[in-house]
Amino acid sequence: MKKFVFACLMAGLMTCAAGAAQVGTINNSYPGDTEAQARMLYDLGLFKGTDKGFALEKSMTRAEASVMLTRLLGAEKTALAGNWKHPFTDVPQWADKYVGWLYQNGLTKGVSATLYGSQRNVTCDQYCIFLTRAHLDADSYQGTAFVDNDEVRQTDEEGFIRGDAVSLSARLLSTNYAKNGDESDRSVAEKLIDDGVFTAEQFKNAAWDVLPRDYSNDYQYDGKWNLIASPFVCQIADVTVAQCPIDGVQPVSGTDRYAQSDMRQSDLILYFMDSKTMALTQVLSLPKESSVEYLGSAGETDYLLIFNKETETYSLCSVRSDTVKTELTLTEAQQQRAERTVYQSAHGCIICTDETTSYKLTETGVEPLGVAAGICRLTDDGMTVTQKCTADETVLTAYNWDGQKTDRYTISNAYQSDDAEVRKHFAPQIFGSDGVLFWGTAGLYREENGRLVQVTDSPVIGVKQDA
Repeated sequence: MKKFVFACLMAGLMTCAAGAAQVGTINNSYPGDTEAQARMLYDLGLFKGTDKGFALEKSMTRAEASVMLTRLLGAEKTALAGNWKHPFTDVPQWADKYVGWLYQNGLTKGVSATLYGSQRNVTCDQYCIFLTRAHLDADSYQGTAFVDNDEVRQTDEEGFIRGDAVSLSARLLSTNYAKNGDESDRSVAEKLIDDGVFTAEQFKNAAWDVLPRDYSNDYQYDGKWNLIASPFVCQIADVTVAQCPIDGVQPVSGTDRYAQSDMRQSDLILYFMDSKTMALTQVLSLPKESSVEYLGSAGETDYLLIFNKETETYSLCSVRSDTVKTELTLTEAQQQRAERTVYQSAHGCIICTDETTSYKLTETGVEPLGVAAGICRLTDDGMTVTQKCTADETVLTAYNWDGQKTDRYTISNAYQSDDAEVRKHFAPQIFGSDGVLFWGTAGLYREENGRLVQVTDSPVIGVKQDA
């Protein structure tokens, strides 16, 4: 069972993201959690863990950190093969060559002229300085895009552990490498590939579903800034791991399942795309200046909003395999609202087309939901949560995926004002959610076994979950 800690205020709200499935304080918000990031580094030969596994919950001494850092930089073989001198008198024999390599390469200066501080636990501040020296000609991470002061401070307050080191190490792979005046505009991952530490294919296999993937056109220019190519590629940490076999193609926003022909083509052609190989299968063809917007999915069924320039119509279409079916024809106002109010769950999607009308987008088709006004969240399990705010109170109502009402909570509005509109503006509301927990000035709630459970009606500014 998970436990969670929440912070309460009597007025005002700053929305904070809930902690993802992670070990430690550092949260990259990557597709893969801390364990997956550790496995990725292990598969790339950049991290080995301990004789008891990855031991992500454990703290780490500076001597242990020297080994982790050297491996992370792909230099372990070089370090062990060399004779690296250093001035420190407190380094154990097993860490001597690692510390020596770091010292000779300007990555560590010790805690004094003669002490490395081997038995001291490494701090987040120190580890970030190590990593900053590894990719920049700088002794401080302050002012860099790599990490911010508040993140480091909070991590050291809670205790820097190996899970935090893994998260920061995984983050380093996407960071620009600019050490020793390097102007090649490479990420650290690209440099490690160029240095032969691992191949692009090995990186793709290890980082797939762990690091964020970017599908975009890789615009390439000649020396006079003339466009010479714009291949459609998949990149992870700026490493191209797949390329579309057809020219003149660009991504469909919000999905890695579809691509479309670019504006240079005579018609708009929509393709289904294999996300890993980027192989394409044509789904439909539309007149030029038409458009396609991806809404979401329900099982093997995808939903798209399609504008046909020739007929000037907006359609909500389902796509199953290679079959495209028009489920609804929408006005422009309904189409715009549907784009703004899309809620995804494991069961499917919910959209609102006006103030009173909403639909479930299921694996078998589109169904009227019967709940629209005030929808604020959809849980991972398909529970719809609505909120209705007045000058005197806010009513939160939960409905299951079948549209049946399960729970209702009334939260009084404590804001004092003679103006009813002002009081309504400051009525308690739900602002933040991670798909299971909901929080805001209306309190903290959780979805549990198909029910919406109120934890507190006091305002909550953020939530952190611990397994």
